Amino acid sequence: MKPGAEIALDLVLPAGADSRLQRAIGAGPLRRDSLTLTWHDGDAWPLAQAGRAMVAQRLKSRTDWRLERAWPATTAIAPPGTPPAILAEAISQPRLADLTADLPDTTAIASFAGRGVRIVVDGVAVQGISGRLRGAAGTQAVSRLRLAGPHAAVLALADRLADSLGAAVATTSLAQDALALAGAPLPAGRTGAASLPPGLGVGPAFAFACAHYAAVLLHWAPGAALGREIEPVHQMRVALRRLRSLEKLFRRAVPPPGAEPLFAALRSLGQSLGPARDWDVFLAGVGRSVAEAHPRDARVRRLLAAAAGQRDEAYTALRQSLADVRFRRIGIGLAVFAQSLAQADPAADDTLRPFAASALGRRWKRLTAPGASLAGLADTAIHDLRLEAKRMRYAVEFFAPLFDRKATARMLRRLSETQEQLGHLNDTTVAADLLTRLGPHGRGYAGGLVAGFVAARALGARAAGEEAWRRLRRLEPLWK
Repeated sequence: MKPGAEIALDLVLPAGADSRLQRAIGAGPLRRDSLTLTWHDGDAWPLAQAGRAMVAQRLKSRTDWRLERAWPATTAIAPPGTPPAILAEAISQPRLADLTADLPDTTAIASFAGRGVRIVVDGVAVQGISGRLRGAAGTQAVSRLRLAGPHAAVLALADRLADSLGAAVATTSLAQDALALAGAPLPAGRTGAASLPPGLGVGPAFAFACAHYAAVLLHWAPGAALGREIEPVHQMRVALRRLRSLEKLFRRAVPPPGAEPLFAALRSLGQSLGPARDWDVFLAGVGRSVAEAHPRDARVRRLLAAAAGQRDEAYTALRQSLADVRFRRIGIGLAVFAQSLAQADPAADDTLRPFAASALGRRWKRLTAPGASLAGLADTAIHDLRLEAKRMRYAVEFFAPLFDRKATARMLRRLSETQEQLGHLNDTTVAADLLTRLGPHGRGYAGGLVAGFVAARALGARAAGEEAWRRLRRLEPLWK
């Protein structure tokens, strides 16, 4: 990170927390000034279509215009690590005249009315707004803080506010919220794998991954807490695994301070997500199949009811974990961490492609260490090999834009095939563990049906795994 570099962080506050701001930051009386924001666009949404928003800000008696980037070009979910300072540019009066001349039908589409406050706390500039956002689709209460200053000071203050006020890092810009209320056409959010943009160095590439997966985690967290669908937990778990896998690749090249506690917290989050996901997969997979095969068997119904109870308990624990201050700190920590990486001195960065080639080469060597055949490998070794294949896939997936498209797609397909077939061999171990957790309901006739179903599905998996393994090892490394 450049000496003296500063970061900026947007936080959202829960309802009513703004009234406790003064005590939370340990400041004297706060002066709150009247603040109005009005966003403008044309009838066909020309600015929104380009990811921009033109806003007039009236603070006290002064009105300023600026052109905002409603969302970064790389993702419709504003990555928490994106410094807010680069999302807006002031518009001079001549430039404003030119812009409105190009948009003769510009009208007000959304507005914010409320109060604004500015104060400096421990070297951090704090700007706060609270009020209501209005658009064609309705109104929305808004309470936000923007912290700007040295990254250690910003992180310390954000942590304190996460604890005392329930503050959490914002995943969308205020402009994006305004456009959504106005009914503007918003691009679909990229909530899956990170798509690496061109031209990044080593540190900024990892910063992009951290910001992206932070946004994915925060995007899916509300749905995961509800527990009504299985997709949110699945997406959170995959995003977490991708991020942790990339951290292992980048840790030696970009080790900024604060990384170890942050990724320890991510490991803890993974432990909270695991049981909920395991029971989701069990009930939606083998549980449903056995129930369809034996629809009138009371013993099967009791087993599935016990499994559903285990799922409820797992989701209760997960809900508590996601509501805890530690989860809010993960989002804040990833945002600050990403900005510290993004602001690394470009002169100190190696080019990304040689780094990617070296990292992929190391991971490939570990993956292919068992040799040409899997015969004789114990179940635990097969499980470890499946995890290595998954980590290799995540790495190839992330670095894909740097290498030949066809060769990369072929390697991803074969890694997925290998991972899937080896996964079938691991299903019996997972099912046995889950049946044990069910106690008496997981034993006897119904438990035997489940175990038998999983074993039958795994028949031939070792042979299929051997073939997928041979096909994978025949590939030429795409990074050479």
